[in-house]
Amino acid sequence: MGEAQVGTAAGQPRLRVSVALLGVGAVQTLLAVRSQFATDDFWFAVALCWLLAAVAAGPDQGERGARGWRVAGAILAAAACLELVPQYYHPLHRFAPFLAGAGIALFRGPRAAVRCSRWLAILILPLAIPPPLAVRELLDPSLLTAAAARAWLGAAGVPAWREGVNLHLPSSVLEVESGCSGLGQMAELLVLAGVATAILRTTASQKLWLLVTALAVGFAGNAARIATLAWLADRGALEQFERWHQGAVAPLWSVAAAAVALVFWMPVLLSSPRRT
Repeated sequence: MGEAQVGTAAGQPRLRVSVALLGVGAVQTLLAVRSQFATDDFWFAVALCWLLAAVAAGPDQGERGARGWRVAGAILAAAACLELVPQYYHPLHRFAPFLAGAGIALFRGPRAAVRCSRWLAILILPLAIPPPLAVRELLDPSLLTAAAARAWLGAAGVPAWREGVNLHLPSSVLEVESGCSGLGQMAELLVLAGVATAILRTTASQKLWLLVTALAVGFAGNAARIATLAWLADRGALEQFERWHQGAVAPLWSVAAAAVALVFWMPVLLSSPRRT
């Protein structure tokens, strides 16, 4: 009986922290989804980092900081959420999850905040998703993406040929720009794989498998996306093209890629113990 009570008491602080992380994360994700920069996969980065932070939150003593710390933490978390209200993109938006997480940590006092370093580190993921413009221009794989999209079209029986980054179909030409090269998709899965290796005890070969499959699934998935968009444009389905390019359903590409990657990662995830 005594052991059960101890176990329950130890689990409650962790549950409270996880609920706080998921609650603030839900608010920031909704703000990102309703904004005009949701199409840059920013909303996906916000949702992903909060979910992973809640998973990584470990047990603690359930401390509450002094009133001053609680007020400062609440103000910082609220300000970080309000920062996402304007519907335009600004580089400071990338820091919003980390600042809100820092507010939650401060609410519990400076001593407890030190033990939050693992999930606080996860909240910096939006700095890498999507990759900064300079990185996208430096590592632009648009030529390879166009070639892979041409292969997808050929496999589907759609006549197409490639000229540089241009995909020629019978009635249209689609240019693969650097913003659609797939770097963003690959960055999302690389970050997810990196977090998995940080949370789980994995071997060198397992780490390599996670990273390689993240790149492969991200690249192939984006090429399939480009092929689909080219096919829609060639059919004259411009409304559907916009919906799947930058419309309301466009984020489903990121969700689908993550789901496919998880299928490849499942053997590693199920066989690797969690770091303590």
